[in-house]
Amino acid sequence: MLSVLSSFVEIERRLVIMQNILDDLYYGNLCPSDKLFLPGSPAEKAHATFYDTALQLEKTLRGEEKELFERFTDANQELSDHSCCEYFSDGFRLGARLMLEVMQPDLL
Repeated sequence: MLSVLSSFVEIERRLVIMQNILDDLYYGNLCPSDKLFLPGSPAEKAHATFYDTALQLEKTLRGEEKELFERFTDANQELSDHSCCEYFSDGFRLGARLMLEVMQPDLL
């Protein structure tokens, strides 16, 4: 009886967590794209190198070259935004398919 009760408590706890996640998504409190890089991670180092190099390059440009570089960086940011959105959606769909497969009864 005690194990059944603890199972119900665990299920209820998970439902509360799930509702909090859904509430956070709805109210805009959870935004996966705002995630920062971990300090010292390869991604953080690559981002710092990219940013520093872009600043150095921008300082050397004048006139039309500078405008062209600004258009390039804007287009690159837009492409990155769209790519991240697609990767997020693909990952979410894959996770949902994994959950569906896990819920299927064994076929053996």
